[in-house]
Order: sequence, then structure tokens, then C-alpha cells
Amino acid sequence: MVLAAPMPRNDTALRRALPTLAFVALAGALVLGPVSTAGAAEERSDAVLAAVKPQRLSIPRGRASATRTFAVQVRNANQRPSGVGSGPITVNVLASALDCPGGTIVTGADFDARAAGDQPAVTVAQGGSARGKVSVEVPASAVATPSSRAPVRCRVRVQAGVTSPAGNVDPRDSNDVLEVEVDVVDRNDLAAPPASEAVASPVKPLRVTLPAAGVSKAVPVRIKLHNAAATPAALTLSGDDGDCPTGTIASLDADAKSPGVQPGVTLGGRKSATVTANLLVRPPLWSTADGASPARCTVRVSASGAIADADPGNDSVAITIDTLVPDDVSGAGCPSYATPATSAGSPPAVLPELSGLAASRSLPGVYWAHNDSGNAFELHALAADGTLLQSYALSGAAAVDIEDVAVARCGATSSAWCIYLADVGDNNAVRSSVAIYRLPEPDLTPGQTLPVTVLPFTYPGGPRDAESLVAETASGRLFVVSKVLTGFGDVFRLDGLGQPGGGTATPVATLGPSSPSDGFLTAADAHPGGESVLLRSYSRVWELRLPGALLLEEVFGASLVQVVAAAQPQAEAIAFTTDGLGYLLGSEQLAPLRRVGCAGPDLVTSGAATSGISRDRRPLLHGSEPAGTGRRDRRSGSHSGPSLQRLSGGTVARGKDPSPKRVGA
Repeated sequence: MVLAAPMPRNDTALRRALPTLAFVALAGALVLGPVSTAGAAEERSDAVLAAVKPQRLSIPRGRASATRTFAVQVRNANQRPSGVGSGPITVNVLASALDCPGGTIVTGADFDARAAGDQPAVTVAQGGSARGKVSVEVPASAVATPSSRAPVRCRVRVQAGVTSPAGNVDPRDSNDVLEVEVDVVDRNDLAAPPASEAVASPVKPLRVTLPAAGVSKAVPVRIKLHNAAATPAALTLSGDDGDCPTGTIASLDADAKSPGVQPGVTLGGRKSATVTANLLVRPPLWSTADGASPARCTVRVSASGAIADADPGNDSVAITIDTLVPDDVSGAGCPSYATPATSAGSPPAVLPELSGLAASRSLPGVYWAHNDSGNAFELHALAADGTLLQSYALSGAAAVDIEDVAVARCGATSSAWCIYLADVGDNNAVRSSVAIYRLPEPDLTPGQTLPVTVLPFTYPGGPRDAESLVAETASGRLFVVSKVLTGFGDVFRLDGLGQPGGGTATPVATLGPSSPSDGFLTAADAHPGGESVLLRSYSRVWELRLPGALLLEEVFGASLVQVVAAAQPQAEAIAFTTDGLGYLLGSEQLAPLRRVGCAGPDLVTSGAATSGISRDRRPLLHGSEPAGTGRRDRRSGSHSGPSLQRLSGGTVARGKDPSPKRVGA
């Protein structure tokens, strides 16, 4: 299990089960090894580290150092009675200093104080938990704190990695890591206050339970600001959404008594004031319905003045947010979809044959797009309205017919995000080998030429035509769906990519049947929560949805449901939106992009995170999404509402339909 520092979302950082040494060595690293070759038996056990409040360490006068010990709790959030995601787990919990003063010693976690040395490994029964200790020792010689109100602030990272069952991929990886803020005051060197020193006091982690799926919650968070200097200081607030969804920090108000939002405050010498960070906690992109495994992200609020601060490290404060949703459906996106599809803007002229579209994971609001065969080997970054943000030349392959694009982790042991381009088009079924092109997600710097890694593979029984690529967001496992006339096609998992001799397409399901006009699947996309897959033909859009699914193989066994489509001249692209609450439809011939959003009320609930305050409900703007009443039955995965229509006579519901279902393991 690899753990990395938080990155811009949404998503989340992927952690993988590794032996202890590899776990330490790879933490935070970009690993671009072979794509995961694990199949349907891949483990999905869920370890959760409970959030820890900020710590304060005071070095007494006359002492050379001081130690602070705090408790950490790891839970086994497995919920299933058997199979993947069930049973006991063995977890390694390791702590390390991030930006603490030189000479800081961090030990633990230790789950057995009676044994010699640290015991970081612990076996936890399903549904159970274990408590360990982490110690932080800071030498006085490494810190200088001229005021007790101006501590040196550093962070200690605590990471959990499942080592048994082997080969585990945690289904909710954001809660496997903690960053605990530690404030250090050395009472040996308290002296006159500095000329300029603003301090934001640490904030306890938030645990927010949203009232319902698809509903956001406004949460005011009070933060105490101190002016540790002797002279007045004018301070301005700023915020960073960090790895939380864009817009989580709705506003920062330094004076709640005054009308409007006041972004700044003037504090007298050695004075304090309380400011408010108004947070808008949104539904996460994955299921949290079991109540034991929240979605976790962190925002940061800072205060700065006109004069350079003596210690800028304590000017900002992290706010960790754990989010739970009762009866959560967010792992599969919208409960139902609004109709009709709305215009989202037009693609740029560089995409005359738009053939693939996928939402970025490291650049929220950015979509990756490419042309069909016969065009330059390029990748393009678009905004949701079709605005061209950047274009990139690609190198390292002789592309034949790129048909789709997806974004997921770069492999089973990687915390980075990669783009996958599917060069799988084969209208005449003559290509002996086809390929996936993989490249790390770039930034938006102009003029880049991006090299790709070529991952060839073959089909059993000979060539196949395909235009649809599906990536399992959390693991980087890849699937393609064949393009046939008389049905929805076969689903193949790509095993052994990057291995000598190339990969193999392993059949896992047969989708359909459908009428002839619904054949020729041209695009697909998996929801980042991993519980649904969209499939597009030239005339319709279909969805496979299975709440609580831990593997895409399970989703491919769900019932096909017709959802909202849009009339476009040559419909060849589909992508879930960045927030997972809807999807974009693209086409060749520079036809306008179309957006489909959630149906039903999308509400904001205001109130404190842990109180029973009465709620003021008002609409949450996710775009121009008309209201509706569609809901989804969590137990069956079925849909209801005006925009959803079940496919009659041709589902792939397991055990209920005589039509072809799963093929292979």
C-alpha cells in the first residue's frame, strides 16, 4: 500500500499493501510500474485511521527536549460476510515527520507496549479496531519560539497499509492517512515578541454526516487568530481547497457581525480574534454508507499581513473533513438523471473528430480529449464548456486508431494519476495486436511533448474491434468493450499489461442483448466511485450500476438501464463530470458538447458538523440541473424516475436471465 501527500481533487490518494520497508520507501513516490494484473480475486479490504486532533508540545525550562505521545486508532471497516472486502486484516501503521525541526524523532505506531521496540503491525477482526501510540520528541536546540502564542508548527504523517490479505487495494483510500499538526513551544527561549507574527490556532478534525445522498451541508468553522507581535497588524484571510472538491471553502469571514463577507481584520498588539471559515461539504465520489469508512480530505486557511512574518509556518491551519452519507448513492453518482441534456459549449477547432473524453483527476474541471484516426498524435485539455486549455504533442508510438481515453491510478502500487489512450480500433478485425498508451497526467504548461508508454495486448481467439475503454479509478485496472452489431459486446479485462510478451484480454462478461440499432458501442466511462459504468452507442446511453460494488467485474454483472442521451451527428465520446454528478457527451463534426446532470432536489443544509441545529435548505448550484423526483433502490441497484428506462428482455442481472452473462473468472 503506497501512501502519498494529499493532491488536488478529488480524488484521493491511492494506498497499496506493501511490506513495511517498501511501504516506507515508496510513500509519496510516483511509481510507473506495470499496470495491475490482478483479476476478480483482487482483495478490497478497508482499513481506516481515525482522525486525530492537533497536538501541543511544550519544552520546559532547563530541558533539552520534550516528548508528546498521542493515540491512533485503526479500524477494519470490512462489511461483507464473505469474499473480497471481508474478514480480518493485518495492518502496518507507520509514523514519520514531514516538516518538523531537525532532530525530531517520531516513533510508532506501537500496538504492544509490553513488547520491546515498536510493534507497528496489528491484526484487526472484521468490524473491530485497535489502538496504538505514536511519540514525537523535539529537541530545544532546533526550535526558537519567542512567544508562547507563536509556536513552531510541524506535521506528523501516520499511514496505514494492509499487508494481509496480500495484494490489497483499499476501496476508500483517502482515510488510510493522517497528517497531525504539532505545535511546539520552547520555554527556554521565550523573549520579546517579534516585530510581525500572526498565528492561526489549530482546528479539530470535522466529522460531517450529510443528511442524504446528493445533499451538501454548510458548516461554519471558527478559527482563532492571534497577533503575537506588540504592534497592530492588518491580516487578510485566504483559503486552499487542498484535496477537497473545488469550492469546499465557500467563504472566509473575519467579522461575522458586519454585513457581507469581511476578508480581513486588524488586530492590536498581542490581541486575538475569531474568524469563520464557511465550508460547503459536498457528497464524496464513493460510497460511505457503512458508517465506518468516511471520505477524507483537507482544506487549509491562512492569514497574512503586509510585513513578512517571523514564522510563516504557523500562519495557516489545516481542517481535516471526514464525510459520511447515510443511504449513500454517491459511489455511483446521481440517483437519477435530468432530462433533456443541456448544451455545455462547443469543442475547439483542433477536435474535428472528437472520439474520447475523460475527466482529469489531478486538475479538477479539466477534461482530456483526442481525435479519431487520421489526425495528429495529440492530446488536448478542455474546460467543461469545451474551451481549449492546452494541446500536447505525443511521442513514443505510431498510433493507428485511438478510440477512447480514461484516467485512473498509474498502477497497483502508484499514488499518481495516469491517462490511458486506447489504440484499439480495428474495423476489419485484422490487427494481430492492439495497445494502450499510458502517460502521467501533465500540468497545463504550454509547449510540452509527452512521451507515452506502449502497453500492447492481444485478444483470445483473434482480433476484435473495440472503441470503449473503462478504467477502474482506484487501481488502474483496465477493461475494453468490443464493438459488435447485434448486442452490446463482450467485456475484457486487460491482464499482464507491461509484462514481457504483452498483455492478454481476459473475457469477464457479455453485455446485451439489444436491438440492432443499439449495437456499435462507441464509448464508455466508469464513475470515479467505482459503482457504475456508462456505455454509449450512436443513438443511446446505457448505465450499469451496482451500489456497494468493490470491483468493476461486479458492475459489469448489473442490469443495463437506458439513461439520458442527446442527438449528435456521430456520437463517440462520454465522460462522467469531475464531481461525478452527471456526464458529458461529445461527438465528431464539432457538434456542441451536451451535459446531463442529476435529477431531483440538490440541497444545501446549513448547521454545525456535530450539532442538531435546525437546517435552512436552499438550492446547491451544480449547474443548470432541472429538478425531478428520481430515486434509486440501494438494495437492487434499480432506478426509477422519468429519465430512466429498464431494458426489457435483455438484462444481465445475475441468476435471473437466460441471456449470456459472465465469461471466465
